[in-house]
Amino acid sequence: MQRPSIYTLLVGDCLIYCGTTHAYEIDFSLLSIAIHNSNLLSDSSTSTANTLSSRNSGTETQVNESLVSHTTPVARKKSHLIPSNIQTNEDVVTKIKFLEGKDTEKPNLYQAFLKYKSESENGNLHAMVEYGRLLVNIDNDASDTIAYKYFLKASKKGHVPDMVWMAWMHETERAPASTSKEALFFLREAANKGSDAAQFSLGRAYELGALGLQKDLDYAIKYYKLAASQYHPKAITAIAKIYEKNYGQYQDGKRAVSLYKLGARLNDKDALFNLGYMYFTGSHVPQDYVEAVKYYKIASDLGDFRAQNNLGNLYLEGKGANRDPELACSLFRQSALQENAYAMPNLGRCYQTGSGIKQNIEQSTYWYRRGSDLNNLESHYSLGMSYLTGEGVEKDIVRAVELFTKAAEQGHSTAAWRLGTIYAGDRGHQINYSESAKWFRLAVSKGNAAAMNDLAVNIINKNIPALAGEIPADLYEKSASAGNKYAMLNLARNLYSGRETKRDVKKAIEYLREPSSAGIIDSFVLLGDIYSNPNSDVATDYSKAIQYYLKSVSGDNEVIFKIFRIYTRSPELFSNEDFGSLRNGLLYAAQSADQNISLAAKRALFSLLEKNQLTASQTNKVFYWLTELALSGDEYSEFLAVLLYFRKNYDNKMAVRAIMNSEPAKTMVKNLSRSNGYFASFAKLMRFMLDQPLDSMTASEAQKAFEDYASQNDEFTKLTIAYTKADSQPDKVASLIRHLSDSSPDFSAAVICDLINKRLVMPLNIGELNMCISSH
Repeated sequence: MQRPSIYTLLVGDCLIYCGTTHAYEIDFSLLSIAIHNSNLLSDSSTSTANTLSSRNSGTETQVNESLVSHTTPVARKKSHLIPSNIQTNEDVVTKIKFLEGKDTEKPNLYQAFLKYKSESENGNLHAMVEYGRLLVNIDNDASDTIAYKYFLKASKKGHVPDMVWMAWMHETERAPASTSKEALFFLREAANKGSDAAQFSLGRAYELGALGLQKDLDYAIKYYKLAASQYHPKAITAIAKIYEKNYGQYQDGKRAVSLYKLGARLNDKDALFNLGYMYFTGSHVPQDYVEAVKYYKIASDLGDFRAQNNLGNLYLEGKGANRDPELACSLFRQSALQENAYAMPNLGRCYQTGSGIKQNIEQSTYWYRRGSDLNNLESHYSLGMSYLTGEGVEKDIVRAVELFTKAAEQGHSTAAWRLGTIYAGDRGHQINYSESAKWFRLAVSKGNAAAMNDLAVNIINKNIPALAGEIPADLYEKSASAGNKYAMLNLARNLYSGRETKRDVKKAIEYLREPSSAGIIDSFVLLGDIYSNPNSDVATDYSKAIQYYLKSVSGDNEVIFKIFRIYTRSPELFSNEDFGSLRNGLLYAAQSADQNISLAAKRALFSLLEKNQLTASQTNKVFYWLTELALSGDEYSEFLAVLLYFRKNYDNKMAVRAIMNSEPAKTMVKNLSRSNGYFASFAKLMRFMLDQPLDSMTASEAQKAFEDYASQNDEFTKLTIAYTKADSQPDKVASLIRHLSDSSPDFSAAVICDLINKRLVMPLNIGELNMCISSH
């Protein structure tokens, strides 16, 4: 049910006209047409009834034409003091007597109008007030003039309800020569005669300082209490508001709650709404979403647009009631249709997300725009996001900035943060660090966690100079405390590196828990770095490091390199029998070279990696593709895979063949052999092992490479060192190789057979001879 207004009769009025407890919305334009067709206002009962000027058009209009033309509401000054549904119990009894026996489905306004007109002309004071009410609801100058005539006539005879209506007409400037003084005069007269409506309105005038009165809370309370003693709902609620807001000496939250509950029992919408809000926020009562829903629902059913919007939010979030997006969106719509700007962005989001209502981006943009036109800051922001992303409108960053600025100037912290990022160069906008700093700091002052993080980043990067006492680490701390996970990540980085703060790796790990749980990629990389770094102040755990790195890999060659590096240093992490744990690493390596490896090649690679056993031919292809990857931008990935293959002694000959059959691999080995360090030493060793030097290499250079690599002190190195001395001590080499053959059978067999074929040693037995013959 829409909010009752001057164009809609209230529940009490329906009791009058239809004898039921159902409320009906009344279209007074239909009554205007009926009156016009019957020529009811063209009599000579008033000298001003025939020609009156329209306040809207400023032109002279015939009374009957005016009545017909006003089928839509006329812009009027609204009363802030006097309700437009003024009535007393005596009025209700009188009305029911007038319409006794007319228990129809819908109120017959035309018949009521005829009855009230006739009785008013006969001098019935009760009829005059009802006749006047119908006339002011018709809402044009002619009807106002006639209403004023009867209100004045009855008032002069001491009829209290008409006095209140006279005050209302003067306050809303509908009476001829309207003045505040006249309005105040009639209010005092009615209040002194016991009118609860007048007493309430007079109290309101003192509270607001209206009608020429000075603000006086004591007098306001005095008149509110007079009206409240007659159970005037709005007066009771008005007193409750004063106690709730702690005005002056009136500070009593507990009493405010009691009075609101009394007003709520009298179905006062303000009391119901305020009770709902108090239970929602936990103000003066324990926070209770169920109670909030209860009071909001009653107020919503009575048409309160604020309650409809707030109740919609509770249903949307599932607080105090089961989550019901469909009902939430319905309530937002009811509220928005009553011009509640706060409900408009909520309804817009319903249409944007399609949650609770069929998705309709056009409608979403429409409601954002409606709310923005009413200067609603949330609507400014949402419409700005539409222009920023181009959803529902043509992308326009200039318009987005305008709307974000409007929202930010009204205190919208997220809009201020958006402006900070945009002026820092986001979305390709022209950089203006001065403006960026201004908006970041405004957002920070509002407690925006994202802005705190981004301001700290820009200060550290020297984009924005820090103000006195403004420390990036403190901003990160505040942002992290407010739940910003990117600030937690940045804090962890600083704690791990010792930048901007004292190094504390254990605390860094604590800060990484939430970002990693949220799936933030960089948090996995940092955890991998921590657990794979022997100098990170925590126990090295390569297994953990690999798991974190694997979670972070998304075409990132640097992370792939880190994974392979751990594999090469910790051979116990993968299986002897097949690629095993290598599978994921190799798969990610292939994925990282989308632009360099053909689709067919990738498919073949994935297929091969799914198999537990690989043929020599398949191995050649796998390593060929990996070397292609290496030369396309990640030169260590393939090389480390080959190194891993050797270190595990899985099939050394196949690895050697794979490299020898790949020209890119040879080039890579050549390039690495010219550099320094561990990888260069192994590259030189590999070149010598292949017995196919890619360029000249002296025996002393080879020996130096072997000695460098021998520092690793593994059995494979011992074999290769022994092999280099085969020409001078073949028997000793053969003995050593045979003794260590269990640890590297394939390569050991290849070396023994090479020595036998060169006739440097004799076969140890017939089996060794047959092995060398079959492999030749």
